[in-house]
Amino acid sequence: MALVGIGLQAQPGAAVTVQVSDAAGSREIAVRVQPRQYATQHLKVAPKHVQLSAEDLARHEREREHLQKVLQRWSDRRRRRCAC
Repeated sequence: MALVGIGLQAQPGAAVTVQVSDAAGSREIAVRVQPRQYATQHLKVAPKHVQLSAEDLARHEREREHLQKVLQRWSDRRRRRCAC
């Protein structure tokens, strides 16, 4: 049994590949997305909670640019620890 997070945009019938690692090793399993009805809520909020102020929009842009620079340095490579 496993729990796999699948994006809301995944359409029923789509295949999702899951990587499984256990004592037997590592392998990939294809899982088919099944249709499902979920409970929904519809919220109404004031526009001030949806539309950013000029100040908040400027902050968002600064943080977005910073995050892009940080993510460009991402590496999946693991660092070795020094056995000094």
